[in-house]
Parts: sequence; structure tokens; C-alpha cells
Amino acid sequence: NSFCTLLLSSRGSVWSMSDKASDAGDRAASASTTATRAAPMPPADATPDVEPLHDDRASALDTTGLPVLADSMSALRHLMDNEYQRLRDEWAALLAERAAINKIKDRIQSVTVGEHERLRLNVSGQRFEIRASCVIKNTYFKSLLSNTFAPADADGFYYVDRDPTHVMAVINFLRDGDVDLSDLNERQLRRVRDDADFYMVGELTTLVDRTLAARRSGTGITAVVLNRDVPTTLSFNGVFFELSVTRRNLALHSVTFIAGENRQLHAEVFCVEGTLDGAARPTKIGETDVDATKGEAVTITFSTIALTGASYTIGVYSSSCPTAITACPTTMATRDHSQRHGIVVERSYHTTNARGHWTRRAGQDEFDFVGELGISS
Repeated sequence: NSFCTLLLSSRGSVWSMSDKASDAGDRAASASTTATRAAPMPPADATPDVEPLHDDRASALDTTGLPVLADSMSALRHLMDNEYQRLRDEWAALLAERAAINKIKDRIQSVTVGEHERLRLNVSGQRFEIRASCVIKNTYFKSLLSNTFAPADADGFYYVDRDPTHVMAVINFLRDGDVDLSDLNERQLRRVRDDADFYMVGELTTLVDRTLAARRSGTGITAVVLNRDVPTTLSFNGVFFELSVTRRNLALHSVTFIAGENRQLHAEVFCVEGTLDGAARPTKIGETDVDATKGEAVTITFSTIALTGASYTIGVYSSSCPTAITACPTTMATRDHSQRHGIVVERSYHTTNARGHWTRRAGQDEFDFVGELGISS
């Protein structure tokens, strides 16, 4: 801003001087022309009277702007010198930082381990051990072995300030090159993925992503759309619906709902064999935590549920927000297209009850669930 202000001030001074000089020149030229026209022509043999030439145009220039221009240019030069020095200092700092990073990289890369040496981890109080040769190619664990950031304790354990719940999934993957994720629900899978990112195990991150994708639309799994093509009007704590099963050997893999708010949501999926009027209490089969955007499709995956009964009650519920789950008017619902997949939505109800939402018994509600079901046969 200072640079622009000085530059405009300097240019304004120059323009002002130029305009005044031009006006003075124009006035002198005009006066000369007028005098020429008014004066009589002298005889051809007359001797001209030579008068001293007095050019007043130079005196007409207003030089009051020159000091302003000089001051502006001086200030501009000072600003440019300061900016140049700042850039030199930043460049020197970047070079020093790069040198420090290269030094750390060289130290980590120079780490070697014995065949029977172990890496010992203390993850928030829980201790784990793994053969060091299994992690020697991993940048995170190799940095621990190099003692670059913090040394091991007296017992040889490196402390990691991290939730230890899913560390064994990371360790097993590093040891065996694979890990069984089939018993984990979507929330647990996402936490394993977070650990994989933290410990810089890129191949495990890829495996979790593939597992999540397969549960949504993997081999043999069909996304059965429920009312995704109709307008949504309101959102509630939860929407429960009764599902009739008309085909054998079906299985449920995931439930997708449409978020009704821009916020962090904790959502749960419930399922129980029987109708909405049944006495059995729905059981939670999956959950997720997501930073949702209004209108975003949020999928909750879980261990496969075999749909061997004639009917099931399924619900998506969130206690974190009374407008988390989107619904559409029942009068606009398009349920029939799901029948070709072997399921039919019979009835539904919505709830804003944060406690006894599974005890509600209802007939036909005025709102329907909007989303998808991951079904396989």
C-alpha cells in the first residue's frame, strides 16, 4: 500500500508539472499567432528591428512539484531496499531449514537394525513390540529408531501419544503385509485409516479405502436407491422404516443417508427382525462420525446382516443434531423400484426423541427415508 501511494503521488506530481508546462506553451503560442495576425506587413526593403529574444516559457513552468517527486523517489528506493533485504533473509532461512531437513533425512536413512532387534512402542500406556526389520522401510518407525525426535525410555520403549485401540492392525499389516478387516464396522475402519495415515503406512490406507468402497458397491453389492430423486423438505433426529424381504439369500452391507446440516455428526444404524409394531428392540449395527455437508450422502458400513426373515425394521439416528437425517414427504416417495431387488419399504416414521426413539410405535408416517441400501444376493 505504501509503495502504491508513493508511486501515485510521484506520478501525480509529474502529471501536474507537465500539464502546467503544456498550458503555458499553448498560451505563448496563441499570443504569438494573435500578434502576427494583428501586425502590418513591413515593406520588402525594410530593415528589421532586431529585439532581444525573451523566452518566458521556461519561467512559466511550475517547479514546486520537484521536491515532492524527489522525496517520493527516495522513499520508494527505501521501500525497495527493505523488501530486497527481507527476501534475502527469507531465502537464507529457507536454505537453513532445507539443510536441517536433509540432515534429519540422512540420519534416518542411515539407520540399520539387527536381524533379531525389536522396536518397542509405548502407545499411551499400552506396550507393543515388533521385529525392527519389519518396520525398517517405514519412515515413521525408522525415525523412532534413529532417536531423531525423542530417545527411548530406560526400558527401550518409544512413547507415542496416540489411541492404542487399533495399533495392532498397523503392526499386523507391517508384519504380514495384510490384515483382516472384515469384522470392523465403518467407524472402526475409519479409525484404522487414521492410524495408517499417522504411522505413514500408505498401503494400509489403500486397503482400508478399498474395503470401504467394496462394502458400498463391491462385487455383488447393489446400491438400492430410496427416494433420492424426490425433493427433501425436513430433517430429523432419525428416520425408521419397515422393510419387507421378498427374495431369499439377501444381505445388507450398508445404509446411506442424506445429511441435513453442515456440522460434525455422529450417526448410528439400527436393525431388528420384525415390523415397526414388533416388540423387539432394534440393535445398533453400525455408526460413523463425519464432518458432513448439508445434502451430502453419508454411508455407514457394518458387518454383513443376512436378511433371512420376512421383515426388518431399519433406522438411521443421530443424537448430535435434531435435523441430521433428511426425509421426504411420503406422498412423493418412490418405493416401488426397490421391489425388483427383493425388498419393499412398507412403513416409516420419523423421530426427534433423543432417548426412546426405538420404543415409538406408529402407523404410516408423513415422511419417508431418503438414501440407499447396500444389498447383495
